[in-house]
Amino acid sequence: GVRAQLLAAMHQNSKLARLSLIEVFGSIVVAIAAAPFGLIPLVWALFAVTGLIEAIPLIVVLPLTGVSFLRYASALAPPAFATIFMTIAVMVTRMVLPDHWPASVALIIMIAVGGVAYGAWLFLAYRRWLMDVIALVRPKKA
Repeated sequence: GVRAQLLAAMHQNSKLARLSLIEVFGSIVVAIAAAPFGLIPLVWALFAVTGLIEAIPLIVVLPLTGVSFLRYASALAPPAFATIFMTIAVMVTRMVLPDHWPASVALIIMIAVGGVAYGAWLFLAYRRWLMDVIALVRPKKA
């Protein structure tokens, strides 16, 4: 992603390689440690370790780019809050779905609920931010 492009552009490929190794091995260690506790604890553990591991490149990249941590965090706030809302919506959906339904049907429903919850949160709570993001990725008309 952007982190890789920035580090590569600044000729810091060795740092990128080390950060990638830390990320891979950290995730493996956490997955092995959390797996005996079940799927949900495993997912939460990986979610937590990903957040911690992603903080490491910030220490390297932010000073090089001149972006403050506060500005970076404010840019991440909308998708972070949308992710939390989506997670809650999916967990509630999982609790209310009948146990006798096929897992594939439950999964499709939870994916749909998660997608709608994520999009709805961004649209309702961060409409201007969302429109700015859409304007950035939408192709410009000639």
